[in-house]
Amino acid sequence: VFVASRHLMRVLSGWGLKGLIHLPLGVDPSVFHPDEANRAEIRARFKLPPDQPVILYVGRFSPDKDTALLLRCWMKIAEKLPAPWTGVMVGDGQMTDLVETFVRHHPHLRRVPFVKNPKELADWYRAADLLIHPGRWETFGLVLLEAQACGLPVIGFQGGAMDEQAADLEAWSAERSSSGLADAVVHKAKTLQAGDRTKAARFVVERFSWEKTFARQMEIYEHER
Repeated sequence: VFVASRHLMRVLSGWGLKGLIHLPLGVDPSVFHPDEANRAEIRARFKLPPDQPVILYVGRFSPDKDTALLLRCWMKIAEKLPAPWTGVMVGDGQMTDLVETFVRHHPHLRRVPFVKNPKELADWYRAADLLIHPGRWETFGLVLLEAQACGLPVIGFQGGAMDEQAADLEAWSAERSSSGLADAVVHKAKTLQAGDRTKAARFVVERFSWEKTFARQMEIYEHER
């Protein structure tokens, strides 16, 4: 049984499941990669301010993705980060109407419908300064790999399966609440360095390229024949 994270392997093992093999998911580095030379042009194309931090969320709008926690977090970020900033939520889902209503009352936020084209999605990652991930129940967190592969630092919650996909885990929130996540986002937004983007991209390409994932999978098939 292939399992994407060691965290989930421990859970399944505790349930008595046998034959578990750790095999993380991966990303295509030919699509998801940095493009620092064109960031200004990408931001202009997406009508993002050139001189404000852009905080991005990508994913479904649903209870299992902790969308309600994300909306509370946006409000707390606004209280803690008085300097101008822009928040972007890319996605769709059963809570889209709630998100749309929330955005109408918070002018520093905008919602972008689900982006189907991977190359366009990669540009959203490249355009942003920080990715926020509110999920507390993820079994892997593929969006983290996509974002970091494009050079985008991420902030989430410590203590789950996503830990294994974090290039900068110490910056994540140990408190699994909207306040804790907001504090971590604000601190990271204030301390971002150019080297963070290089570190994030290198972390993914060295560990989570599809080439490495498939090579590992084929090795297992060959060994088990």
